[in-house]
Amino acid sequence: MKEKSFDSLQDIRSVLPFENSKITNQMEDIQDSILNGYILIQFDTDKLNGLLINVAKKEKRDITKAEIEYNIVGPQIA
Repeated sequence: MKEKSFDSLQDIRSVLPFENSKITNQMEDIQDSILNGYILIQFDTDKLNGLLINVAKKEKRDITKAEIEYNIVGPQIA
């Protein structure tokens, strides 16, 4: 594997295959994003700015026919 060095957060952002990424210096935005599945990348030389990348995997239920639910067809007495 070839090693590559980066000079800025924008350089890193341009080569990563993630659509949901942003560069910010807002601490509240950083905290909220980390709690929602983002990772933070910072340089030692620039601790004020960070690159947030959404890596959260949200699993959703497939919409398929239920296999264990039954329908009762016929007259119903109240």
